[in-house]
Amino acid sequence: TMKSKYDKIQILTMSLSDFTLYPRRSTLKYLNFVYGNALSREEKGRIATQYENAYVERVETGDLHITHGNDNEEMLRKALQNDMIGKYLGNIESVVSETLAADEQNTK
Repeated sequence: TMKSKYDKIQILTMSLSDFTLYPRRSTLKYLNFVYGNALSREEKGRIATQYENAYVERVETGDLHITHGNDNEEMLRKALQNDMIGKYLGNIESVVSETLAADEQNTK
């Protein structure tokens, strides 16, 4: 097989319905993928439980899911900023960009 500079990139694909139906389990899956052993099991559990509680509270108070009838990018960005998991999702793009840039520099 041919090796490329992007061989170390991993992608986790999850549906939004997983987050709405199973918020804690989906959050744990995400945190395990992104942080692995860098965060303790207890810390990941705490974050996932906080996310689940915040999500359930929003749903119970009638707050519609961010994807309900609207694909507005600004609305999504604001929702992620105000959401517990948003803190952790917010820097993914910069982390990936920095990793790709570093990898590119190392292969030159």
